[in-house]
Amino acid sequence: ASCLCHADPIQKSWKESNHARAFELLKIAGQEKNEKCLPCHTTGYGRGGYGAPGVTVNLEGVQCEECHGPASEHISTMEKSKVNRTPSVTVCARCHQDTDIHAVP
Repeated sequence: ASCLCHADPIQKSWKESNHARAFELLKIAGQEKNEKCLPCHTTGYGRGGYGAPGVTVNLEGVQCEECHGPASEHISTMEKSKVNRTPSVTVCARCHQDTDIHAVP
């Protein structure tokens, strides 16, 4: 995936992050079809993003919109206020709350 608006250093920093590699890590674990994993390893799964009819695989991994909100209004109006620039802890907690989720039984 690639951001058309934000060049380095924002995009470079993201590409080097675990968020960018989230789907790749699922594939390595053989869990890329596990519906319990997809909400945290893709962008928008179950909310009209990854896996929705007509939506391409370019939403693999945790991309900008997963944390900062849909960019459609931001792009159409070029209003910075339409993007959640500093997501709250509740946004992060959607995935970063269960410390035992990856534990092997």
